[in-house]
Amino acid sequence: MHTRLTGVLLACLCFGETAHAGILVFRTEKGLQFTDAAAITVNGKDKAASLGSQSAIGTPVSKLPSAKLAGTLLRDADVGALLEYDPGRLNYLAPEGLPKNSPSDLPGIWKVSKIAYKAAENSKATTDVEGEFVAFLPAGADDLATLCMDPQALQLIGGKGKGFQMQVDLHLKEIGRAHV
Repeated sequence: MHTRLTGVLLACLCFGETAHAGILVFRTEKGLQFTDAAAITVNGKDKAASLGSQSAIGTPVSKLPSAKLAGTLLRDADVGALLEYDPGRLNYLAPEGLPKNSPSDLPGIWKVSKIAYKAAENSKATTDVEGEFVAFLPAGADDLATLCMDPQALQLIGGKGKGFQMQVDLHLKEIGRAHV
């Protein structure tokens, strides 16, 4: 309970005025970065093909069902692909609107795809994610606090055996932002 409360308090300190906005987490050469984001697009689209719990493509992307990019989105660091995340349920995604001659493997497809975000829900303009996408947390500070306390999610975005370090990095970024 104490660690959950600490995570919520830190998230609220960092995002007090924008707690209603989503948070985009990405990594640059300066480390983890946070920015407000209302929505995510991939290759200019607000949907992607759904692979379910499988992290490999067995069917052409055009034949897979579509899923709106709406919930918590994480990048599986070991696979190199985005997924929709609910605790205990993973839905790997494959981008739509791929350039011609794109790779056929999921990590390769994500490498050639362009991830962008809208700063406000009513905005038509998008901004490209500069760096490596880590997570989109649509409920903002609440999702950030939940992410910081979820070992499975931390392992996914940090990589195998790096969940604790990811938790530390997220907390350090939260604390640093609270003092700005």
